[in-house]
Amino acid sequence: MILHDTGDPTVPIINSYAMYHALKDNGVTVKFIAIPEAVHDPADPVHQSDINRVWIDW
Repeated sequence: MILHDTGDPTVPIINSYAMYHALKDNGVTVKFIAIPEAVHDPADPVHQSDINRVWIDW
């Protein structure tokens, strides 16, 4: 699973999107989720809880 913040100033989302497509094109089971945040790692508890839930579900 690839999780990426849409406004991450450290790593552009296009990098994760390219990795997603490379994995998918090579037959790897992969899921891409974009989180609407403008940071590298959301600190607020609501978004952090959502991220943790997504990881556990995966």
